[in-house]
Amino acid sequence: MTRTAVSLAGIVFDYPLYIKEYEYPKTKYAQKYVSANGSDIVFVNKNNTPEITLESKESGWQSQSVVDALRLLTDNMDGIHQLVYSDGDTDQVRIAFERESEMKFAPLFECSPDHYITIPLAKT
Repeated sequence: MTRTAVSLAGIVFDYPLYIKEYEYPKTKYAQKYVSANGSDIVFVNKNNTPEITLESKESGWQSQSVVDALRLLTDNMDGIHQLVYSDGDTDQVRIAFERESEMKFAPLFECSPDHYITIPLAKT
């Protein structure tokens, strides 16, 4: 069974959304200092923010009420939200405003009450 997303920030989807997950190579940043006694002090920071995209594809249609609730999430750019998967697992995510793809809501057809949606996220 394909793992899907069933809710985001307490907003339960009408139909589960499909997940595309991207894992980029881990980036390490290091800085080296020499102490007064001559020993090396090294600080290392690992930077890795996996990206997740939730998509309707052909069957994950969402109603206007779900679309309206998701649009409200974009008002808070610093918000951390809980993403719940179909298997019960959860992740802490934020809306990835910095990505090229954007949150999209498109009606299935003109005047349709249901929408295809795409939500770019990043794990925190």
